[in-house]
Amino acid sequence: MANGVYHTGYDIEINLSREDLGNPEYDGLLGEITRSVGERPRHLLQCLKDRRGGQCHCALDGKSPWMFVRRQRRGDKVVWVAAHLPLTHVAAPQESDKHKAMKERIARTAARHGLNVQTEARSDDGRVITDVLVTGAGGRIGWEAQYSPITANTVRRRSQRARERNIAPLWVTADVTSDLTVHPGPASTTCPGSASSLRLP
Repeated sequence: MANGVYHTGYDIEINLSREDLGNPEYDGLLGEITRSVGERPRHLLQCLKDRRGGQCHCALDGKSPWMFVRRQRRGDKVVWVAAHLPLTHVAAPQESDKHKAMKERIARTAARHGLNVQTEARSDDGRVITDVLVTGAGGRIGWEAQYSPITANTVRRRSQRARERNIAPLWVTADVTSDLTVHPGPASTTCPGSASSLRLP
């Protein structure tokens, strides 16, 4: 349980231990964040640790980085706390097929141009598995085909691990609303069918 969350709509941090939630200028904020998840956007509240780029163990333990707020009794007091929402997304068969098809397309294209190709390439320490690792005279590119939901922080962490192993991360998605495409920064992202090549933090 946490006593703080990040409001993705207002771009603010909320302190649940304070009566004004640390944001006195936002009237009705408590009522808004304590609404049922079915009555507000699922991604409205985010784990602060995940938002700041850290590794939240709750999120890694089969739960999402998205939060909900509820009451909890602590001794003789009732307080507001934030808890992680469970992961509800399961990759549909068509997503899996698209993922495989994109990996095959990348691998075939790279091989046709005389580059070395490895699929599901595992780093020496086993901490990085790349969908398609393409190696040429200029270096190594780690292609990642991403068709299921993923947070920008997860992409940052995985991209950083790749760069630490001299792999340039390159993410591919068909979803223009994905966190892969809406946050500018240093990991390259492409959207098939789009003329733009975007950057992720």
